[in-house]
Amino acid sequence: MANTYRLRSDAKRVKMSSNDKNGTQEEYPKNSFDRFGDDLCEELLSYLSLKESFRYECLSKQWRRSIHQKRDKLVVNSWRLWCHLKDHYLDVKHMNDKTLETVIQKLPNITGIEITVKSEATERVFEVLMKSYKHLKTIHVRFRSRDETQTDRLLRTYGSRMTRMDIQGRELHVFKRYTNSYTKLTQLYNGDTSGFSRVYLKDIFSDNNELLVKWLTEYNCNYNGQQNDLKLLKLKDAVRNIEVMKQLSQLKALRELRHHMFVVEDNGIDEFCKEFAKQWPQLKRCYFEMSFRTIPGIRRVIESVNGMRGLRRLRLSFSSRDQRSHKSIDDLSLNSLSGLKRLQHLWIDFRDLSVNERFFADTYFPRLQAFRLSAQLKMSAGIKESVERVPKLVSFKFDDYTPRYMATTARKSIPQNTSNAKIASNDKNDTQEEYSKNSFDRFGDDLHREMLSYLSFRDCFRFECVSKQWRRSIHQKQHKLVINALLSEMSADHYLDVNRMDRQTFESVLKKLPNITRIEITVKSSATERVFEVLMNSNECKDLNTIHVRFWPKDTKIADRLLRTYGSRMTEIVISRPVLNVFKQYNNSYTTLTQLSAYGGFRMELSDIFYDYYELLVKGLTGFECNYYGYHNHTNHLKAFVDHYGNSLKTLDICLNAMTSERYIDVMKLFCELKALRELTLRIHPPVPVESAPVVDYHCKEFVKQWPQLKRYQLQISYQTIPQLRQLFESMNGMKGLRQLRLSFSSRDNSLKSCDELSLKSLSALKRLQHLAVDFGDLVVNEKFFDDIDTHLPRLLSLRFSAQLEISAGIKESVERLPKLGQHVTNTWISQVVINSNTK
Repeated sequence: MANTYRLRSDAKRVKMSSNDKNGTQEEYPKNSFDRFGDDLCEELLSYLSLKESFRYECLSKQWRRSIHQKRDKLVVNSWRLWCHLKDHYLDVKHMNDKTLETVIQKLPNITGIEITVKSEATERVFEVLMKSYKHLKTIHVRFRSRDETQTDRLLRTYGSRMTRMDIQGRELHVFKRYTNSYTKLTQLYNGDTSGFSRVYLKDIFSDNNELLVKWLTEYNCNYNGQQNDLKLLKLKDAVRNIEVMKQLSQLKALRELRHHMFVVEDNGIDEFCKEFAKQWPQLKRCYFEMSFRTIPGIRRVIESVNGMRGLRRLRLSFSSRDQRSHKSIDDLSLNSLSGLKRLQHLWIDFRDLSVNERFFADTYFPRLQAFRLSAQLKMSAGIKESVERVPKLVSFKFDDYTPRYMATTARKSIPQNTSNAKIASNDKNDTQEEYSKNSFDRFGDDLHREMLSYLSFRDCFRFECVSKQWRRSIHQKQHKLVINALLSEMSADHYLDVNRMDRQTFESVLKKLPNITRIEITVKSSATERVFEVLMNSNECKDLNTIHVRFWPKDTKIADRLLRTYGSRMTEIVISRPVLNVFKQYNNSYTTLTQLSAYGGFRMELSDIFYDYYELLVKGLTGFECNYYGYHNHTNHLKAFVDHYGNSLKTLDICLNAMTSERYIDVMKLFCELKALRELTLRIHPPVPVESAPVVDYHCKEFVKQWPQLKRYQLQISYQTIPQLRQLFESMNGMKGLRQLRLSFSSRDNSLKSCDELSLKSLSALKRLQHLAVDFGDLVVNEKFFDDIDTHLPRLLSLRFSAQLEISAGIKESVERLPKLGQHVTNTWISQVVINSNTK
């Protein structure tokens, strides 16, 4: 369910801002973006994903009127299934016709569609779109169907309206049937990225050497000179590369050229340098990939490119045909490209060739923004100094590591129109409402700041330049600062990488973030140590509520210095094994510590937070992860832990090891005294000689009834018989307050293969359950397990299931009936349900 925010509008409230030109005051009535017209607000809303646009319609009539106005492109069933793009396209696989028509009605200004045709469902959707949108300018169709009759129907009926096609080699004969109808086709691409079914240049010619498609502006194909198809370019000479280059130079309207010459003879290099490179005054973007025999050949190619003075983007890729003899080149220099004054993006790939440091000497490209070099070269201070002198450079990549500067992307021009008033009808009394200055004058700063808070960290700094009011508001809702996060946790745009940032730049960033209350930092080196010290001593970070520090240093002295100086302010600490001994040295200073855990395959033991005489080192925890071994001297540790945290601990993740069945039961009884616990992860792995039946019996009959307050429960346990498994699964019914449940079962007897009596009906008492994950390992489960799941678990939002089970149409139908599962997501099955079939 979408987050709901309580909004307060005060029409009498006035915001004053100084005018830098004459020192006067400017008034912002109603504390809103009254200077921003609908055009600018609609442009801002257009950056929302498709999913969020439909969610935010409910805010007001004005949002409903404006939120879709700037959306002019619709992507249907994109082939890009990466998680960070899934909200930006429309998946119609499980959408009925009525819902699709409703979506189309809300998107009145669509002028371009992009659709991937895979099945009959997407074919029907494409036909509906063609009949609904009469003013489409671009129609991009990507054919991925294995049924040629489907491709035939679409090309025969709508081929005359398509502007771009992605076709595969096996569909070419269907494509050629209707070549006379492609009057608007301007872009033709090879739709097979695997390389098994290629599209060649000859494929757009008839048997009589006549062009089948005559209006292309972009074409992606392969050309193999060994095939007897040079006649397609009206060539007579037998030297293939030279003739190809001569013919290409006649394309006077070309703005982007990608030329892959995998076999280049010496005379081909000479032709390229003397004639070909001089024929392109209009070219803006160029990519050459070629092989060379001698070092002078590669030098001549680089120097000849200097004649293409209009280039904005240049990419050169070289490969040696004699890898043993070609190891280094010492007399190359970027000064050979000094004539390219308009160059903005440069990428040179020398593969295994070694380049001298003098390659960067006296480098000057006044407009260069991005530079990438691949070669055998050791990065030195001299190279960095040369690169940093390029005035507009914002991105530099070299070999396997990337020194990060502040990355930017092209800004989108945003028109403003504040002179006209917008009139909208009032549905209640048929009167007219006027929106003065065509702006969101009914929306206060609170709502605008909340909306801007969804921008990524990088975008916030990019959009500061829009106006003073943006600069005043865009960082107000930024309460969290993440520094050097792990790449597996979030994308690079949502955290601050300080590895290549000097102190002055970092301090200027902090001044723009006045409301930071939470920081998360991964301490890896002395550089991140200095950044953490700046944060702790900064005036902008005096009101921190949460300080989350993940210690990842190779040098424990860094952890020692930080824990000694700032340990009293840290609220969440994640440590590694080498840091554990350092952590214990300053136990008296952790007065605000509430969360303690470990990482990297290392788990703390319960005894690690105690002195030798059973006194706790840390007394304010609300969350803790650890291992517990049932040794005799550890019993008092557990009792002291439970006595102290009985009414304060909220989250516990504990793994029980190496105990007798009686000891397991005693430990679980002590856990029941933690009355404030809201989240519990219990990992029980009795050793083979220990009988697990008493442990399972106690858990099912007594333990599950002691947790009326528990919201999230995760259980990992091993069983000996199928009745034990069924008993464990059915006992979860006793935790009626659960919102989230994760169960992982492992068999101690490899002979156990299947269980046909399990059913989700056993969890029918968990009416509040929203998230369920069940892992049966290699056990075979019957299809009836999913029967009536919508009746038993009506509030379920996500489901994960692992077992040996063939996914059938009946299972999919049962899952798709869940009422809440597809409430906010179009593609319910892929986005919210994960079923791992372990069938071999």
